[in-house]
Amino acid sequence: MGRVVSLVMAVAAVVGVFAYIPMVSEYAFWVLAVAILLWLGTGTLRGFPSIWSILLLLIAIVSVFVEIPIVSDFAFWVLVISFLLLVRIA
Repeated sequence: MGRVVSLVMAVAAVVGVFAYIPMVSEYAFWVLAVAILLWLGTGTLRGFPSIWSILLLLIAIVSVFVEIPIVSDFAFWVLVISFLLLVRIA
């Protein structure tokens, strides 16, 4: 059930970037970050891609608060890549 909620949150966050969804569009980055954490919390970590996914999650969150060249400008899309890595290995 948690993974289904995580998928719905992730899709809503990506759609919220392109179309206005109240509350989701303003906080799409954080909605996606919570979706990734929910996905990680509801399953077992398997394989090397999950380590990359966690690393990308941490880098994206840090880049919101500290300027990291390129990553800070595309932090949301780094999270999308992180989520896709997680979903691919599940």
